[in-house]
Amino acid sequence: MTFNDSPFVSFCQVAKRIPVMHVGGLAKGFLVPGRLTTGIKKLATRLVGPNKLIQAAIPKILSIPVSWHNEQNTKLEEAADLFYDGIMQAPGLIPIMPSGAMYMMVKIDFSRLENFSDDMHFCQTLVSEKSVFVLPGSCFGFPNFFRVVIRSPRKKFQKLVNESSTFATIM
Repeated sequence: MTFNDSPFVSFCQVAKRIPVMHVGGLAKGFLVPGRLTTGIKKLATRLVGPNKLIQAAIPKILSIPVSWHNEQNTKLEEAADLFYDGIMQAPGLIPIMPSGAMYMMVKIDFSRLENFSDDMHFCQTLVSEKSVFVLPGSCFGFPNFFRVVIRSPRKKFQKLVNESSTFATIM
């Protein structure tokens, strides 16, 4: 799953000296929400193999046409473009365009946003003042960034872009 004409590169192609097995998952390939995967994991840990719910769903899941995946990929690419273009207008925020992820990393330039001490402070203030929830990059080993999921409905996504840009502009 890539977009912007980016080629897919498997870890199997990159890791030459160690064996790597590439596997896919339902959560990313079929857009299974996190809260559902958490429930499924709880069920799966009680069993040695996949739970009955997943076993019963697999034939239906695997019969989803490629056109559906292409449509989802197009929506994801459009969302990435929309967010990137919108956040580029905000002073002090520098988005990193993804090539196929369901999220985007945005660098926070604290020399232009001096009211914040770090990415955690920025994210906490954004959620408390604008009700926009993003994850601090330090959670992922990327301080001075924040991570935003770009798989939201278009109306909500436009609000996210507007609120984030406005927030950065007035701060």
